[in-house]
Amino acid sequence: MTAGQAVRDALRALSARRIGLVSPYPDVLARAAIGSWEAQGFGDARVSDSTLRRGASHPIYAMDSTGAQAVLEALDPVGLDAIVMLGRGMPTLRPILAHRMRDACPCCPACCAWLGAA
Repeated sequence: MTAGQAVRDALRALSARRIGLVSPYPDVLARAAIGSWEAQGFGDARVSDSTLRRGASHPIYAMDSTGAQAVLEALDPVGLDAIVMLGRGMPTLRPILAHRMRDACPCCPACCAWLGAA
């Protein structure tokens, strides 16, 4: 099972239809993912993505928890059923704890969905 399949299954278990994606990936990749999620039945997918930082091999590895929280908080949760934080290297614990259940919208890192599927 892939992380994407585990996230899909976790979202279905939550009966989530409208999702938000917090992405450490470049805009072009993050936006391309929306079509994939919508093709799987998740409508109104929204994305909040990070700004690339120079000098890092990948933005995930240059992002600290403050940066990850800023990307999470930039996503408006109104009308969403769930938020998924993508990228296994993105620091997610502090942002999720700070986020809690903002507007009753659960937030889950992709790696936790994957572990739950094991």
